[in-house]
Amino acid sequence: MNIADLATKEIKTGKLSHETAKFVDDIYENLKKHYLKQQRDWYINERFVRGEHWIVFNKTLNQVQQLPLESWEIRRTVNKIRTQVRGVKNFIKRNQPRWQAAPANATDEAQKEAADYNKILQNIYETRKFTTHLTDVIVNSLKYSLGILEWGLVDINGKKQLDFWVDDTFDIFFDPEATTINWGRFLIKAVKKSITSIQGNKNYTYDGSITADNKEGASDYKDKLEKEKFNKQVEWKNLEDFESVILKEMWVKSDDGGRPKVRIITTVAWQVVKVQETPYRRFPFFGYNPERESNSIYSDPWIKDLISLNKSLDKMASQVESYTQRMLGGKWLMKRGVEVSTITDKGSEFITYKGNTPPTMQSLQPLPSTPFTYISSLERWIEEFGGMREASLGRAPGSLQSGKGIEALQSSDAATVAEPIENLENFLSDIGEFVLEVIADTQVISDNIVSGKEDI
Repeated sequence: MNIADLATKEIKTGKLSHETAKFVDDIYENLKKHYLKQQRDWYINERFVRGEHWIVFNKTLNQVQQLPLESWEIRRTVNKIRTQVRGVKNFIKRNQPRWQAAPANATDEAQKEAADYNKILQNIYETRKFTTHLTDVIVNSLKYSLGILEWGLVDINGKKQLDFWVDDTFDIFFDPEATTINWGRFLIKAVKKSITSIQGNKNYTYDGSITADNKEGASDYKDKLEKEKFNKQVEWKNLEDFESVILKEMWVKSDDGGRPKVRIITTVAWQVVKVQETPYRRFPFFGYNPERESNSIYSDPWIKDLISLNKSLDKMASQVESYTQRMLGGKWLMKRGVEVSTITDKGSEFITYKGNTPPTMQSLQPLPSTPFTYISSLERWIEEFGGMREASLGRAPGSLQSGKGIEALQSSDAATVAEPIENLENFLSDIGEFVLEVIADTQVISDNIVSGKEDI
């Protein structure tokens, strides 16, 4: 069996599909190993965005660990990464990207056709809460280098409609040979599903029982993230509705008489439960990269270079606070053997001692300007690498007094995020083409779209 067989040959479901299901699972397990390093980096990035900055990857144990805390140590977290993600996201979205279909030629018919397409696309944009999903895609792309949006025909009240949703980057595994999503031979989507929902789905054919694995995600690192986010001590014992298993969808592409064809093979627990022929000409998965790398679906995450700088900023801020507390607490010099005690009465403090030499308080020198200069440099480097300076984040630098200076800084930030904005336009263009393809190839719900005084 090979991938071409999955795309073209007849595939059985239920107990007769063990060989096919095993082949899909073998591909899936190899893909997990292939993308393990990327997923480990995404795991660390996600924890840093959450504010967990005192973690390291132990190469000896091959796991991420929390640095041990000394009894005297102060750890202060200054989460500039979250601020940068928020700033870049808002900067990209403030351009308000929209679809605009252009006429094929200058004829009146082509002009009307383009106007109708624009009304359809605009209606989908407004009725499917596209801006909310766009926010999730952009945030995922900044953390993991790739945000994924999936489109599809779904049944709503017995009618087929176009809808879309955001996929977790951890859940999608692409063909390792693919340079773009649609140039790949296949992809696998692996998600957590409750066993009761699988057994209750009339479109699934399954024989026997399903053994629960109760994993929070297909990726081991996503499983760790979800268990760290919620109470990982909870065990759903004797509650069948909460038992889950990883369900895998393998999307394969073939050529049917010169026309692209996409098939979905769904497997769970060593059986194929569904084989679906779709009306799509391409995979309905669209990836957004803020910065693209040639011949690669993934690139380096936007926040990758900010992590080491933010670690230094956290350490410097913690040391400054530690020294400040030591100065406020004071430093005393006393002869060995002298017994000292304190008594507090009505806000006053009395110090008593036994011995010939009284304890004396030592004067501590205030911190020099060097640590604060270095902290300012770290903040400046984070802003430059992240793309958002303080002027764009709503705080004017002290050296700037004129509106022209602030405008110049914001213009330079706009130049920094010019590529993410351009890539977002290409991302939306691909989605718009797919929507019009599905509408042209498929009979979907018929409805009036009102635009001003006209409707279509």
